Amino acid sequence: MINSLKKYAYSKKNSKAIVDLQTYPNNVVTWEELHIYSSKIANFIEQNECKRIAIILNNCCEWITIFLSIIKSGNIAIPINPRKELEDIRQELDTAECDTIFVDWNIADNIFNIYQNKMLVTVHTKEKISHFSYEDIVSEKTITNNLDKSDLCKEACIYFSSGTTGKAKAVVLTLQSLVISGMNEVINHGQMEKDVFLCAAPLYHIGALVHWLGSFFTGGLTIMYEIKTPKKTIEIIANNKVSITWMLLPWVQDIISAIENGDLKLKEYNLSLWRLMHMGAQPIPFELIEKWKRCFPLQQFDVNYGLTESTGPGCIHVGIDRIPKKFELGIPGVGWKVGIYINGVIEQVANVVGEIVLKGPTLMKEYYNDFASTNRVLCDGWLFTGDLGYLDFEGRVYYAGRKKDIIIVGGENIYPIEIENYIKLFYAIKDVAVIGIPNKRLGEIIIAIVELKECYKDKMLLKQLKEYCRKLPLYKRPMRLYFDVLPRNSIGKIDKNILRSKYSKK
Repeated sequence: MINSLKKYAYSKKNSKAIVDLQTYPNNVVTWEELHIYSSKIANFIEQNECKRIAIILNNCCEWITIFLSIIKSGNIAIPINPRKELEDIRQELDTAECDTIFVDWNIADNIFNIYQNKMLVTVHTKEKISHFSYEDIVSEKTITNNLDKSDLCKEACIYFSSGTTGKAKAVVLTLQSLVISGMNEVINHGQMEKDVFLCAAPLYHIGALVHWLGSFFTGGLTIMYEIKTPKKTIEIIANNKVSITWMLLPWVQDIISAIENGDLKLKEYNLSLWRLMHMGAQPIPFELIEKWKRCFPLQQFDVNYGLTESTGPGCIHVGIDRIPKKFELGIPGVGWKVGIYINGVIEQVANVVGEIVLKGPTLMKEYYNDFASTNRVLCDGWLFTGDLGYLDFEGRVYYAGRKKDIIIVGGENIYPIEIENYIKLFYAIKDVAVIGIPNKRLGEIIIAIVELKECYKDKMLLKQLKEYCRKLPLYKRPMRLYFDVLPRNSIGKIDKNILRSKYSKK
């Protein structure tokens, strides 16, 4: 990994590595600067005997530089979401046993009040409020030695799982897992040096990091931009000659809605270089893919499946040469095996729903300091994903929902995704979440929480929607329907825990 950086620092020297359009407009780092800055920070880490280093930043050039410097120094990076509640940040810092924190100055005061005994470094510093600042470290005129203590077999980072199914867990990943996942990204999507990658999803989630690594390993340019409006996103893609994007479901829904209602006119933009759009992080509705392909008929498309515990995406993917079938996740990626856990046995039989289990080259090492949880999900080299699915006769994998999301109504197993995909076909629906809430007679009942498209706010739609749902089999029919804005985490997943808590009380 560090050899790639050295190579491009020499061969591409003054070429742009990252253009940051969000933290500071037009903040640019060249390949040579990326190497020099990360070397200076690696030396700082070495001199101060830092070992377990948190990065509490939104996407920016500095995030990448700090991450690479931690890899160079042979230590452990702990990316943390700066938008979390302070108590959640504190819990993650303590769980990972951080000794050093690189933090955006906007939230630095809160962190300093808790951790005055740790090494604290502010980034984007406006005033002197910490022990050290990133800007001071990289502006040092001392000659940098090319420190490289990276080791493929050693732990490289601790990423926290998204936590939508409970408390986030500290997932330990090796450098080898990062490298293999990044190279698989190159293989799966045919990435080349000339590609320009739009990095919009937050790097404190493993999926975004792995997609960026595909760009890094090919020496491609990365554009950093925080998604705001559909128009601005398309404008950024056109003006910066972006060729590859990885987008979250809500962003894609917004772009399609803007096209459908006429707010966004694609003919006004030159998007001829935008060759690939891929999605993941949550189930992607088949109908949405069909709509996207109608809007962008010449564009390649891929769906990726992965978990933090598998070092992100690529263990299953559809491939850029075909369109997935309904509910399809795809085929196993390079080096991966997929099984279905049914009645205590891992099977490869077709059309039987069970828990998806994975075996491959980039499985996590462990949950940090959590032996019991590690043993619950890792067994004989298999990762138990908590996702339900099935195989077809060609070995393709299909998604049937989260194991914890199964609704049991009078002894009948109900898979919410089937109901959600039906309701999404209703003309006014932006998105929907189907959950079960306790019921004394039936055990659980089905309810659907519906988020309408912005142009449909009329509550009279409730009657129409109820009539539409009558076409579902009686046992799959929601007993209650609600209109609401669906809560999501930072990578766009609907948080059903919040919905269960809220609607169980109604």
